[in-house]
Amino acid sequence: MMVLSTFFVGLSIKGDSNSDKWLKCLMIIHGIFFISCFIMPMTGVSI
Repeated sequence: MMVLSTFFVGLSIKGDSNSDKWLKCLMIIHGIFFISCFIMPMTGVSI
């Protein structure tokens, strides 16, 4: 669930400076992994 919260925090950041925009982008990218982190363990698929 930490990944999902990272996604929502990334959406709430207002990027004024260049570093804020990078942080927002990285947090949203990290939050996208929620789908695979939530679904994959239920399916039993191992990589």
